Amino acid sequence: MAEPVRRTQRERVEASTRLLAEATVSLIAERGFAATTTAEICKRAGYSRAMVHARYGSKDALLDSILTTHYEERMDIAPDPALNGLQQVLARIDAFSEFAAEDGEFLRAVFVLQFEATRGTAELRQRVATWVDRERQGFIHAIQNGVDDGSIRADLHAIHEATDLIASGIGIAYLWVTDATDTPIGPTLGRWRSRVASRLHSRPSVDEV
Repeated sequence: MAEPVRRTQRERVEASTRLLAEATVSLIAERGFAATTTAEICKRAGYSRAMVHARYGSKDALLDSILTTHYEERMDIAPDPALNGLQQVLARIDAFSEFAAEDGEFLRAVFVLQFEATRGTAELRQRVATWVDRERQGFIHAIQNGVDDGSIRADLHAIHEATDLIASGIGIAYLWVTDATDTPIGPTLGRWRSRVASRLHSRPSVDEV
């Protein structure tokens, strides 16, 4: 019988990182961030109680790593010069929809965490506030591009529209995480996308977007 292939140190680190992230996400989705302990994270991931502290130093540092690698880098949509401004706006909503379809449990856990931030540590509140503002700035930039290239109505105020988009997205997310019926978020996001396209578009037809 062939001997099992020994994993390299890098492979072992990557595997443990993934398992810790998955355990953290599932526990946050179930209990919230404040009620989740490092011991519970390690137990669910199949490691000793000291793994989180040995690898990251603290639960907050683990969370920082997860959010940066698995959420923010994925949702931080760079403007595509091949798209017009309206398409850039819709691309940001599409990224939200694709994330929900591909990794809904993780996205739900992130939203739970963000809503907890209102009563969490100052560092957590600041991190969430910074991220929300970065998303808003992304919408502002895309809307202004659309006004400039003619794909978005010139009478719209980019800052106001972007703020409304962020508020709508947060509202949809909150409804999703508090819905006891576990209604899929996809159809809601699809309807939101259609409404945004209709409101912003500089012409009556939105078939091209």
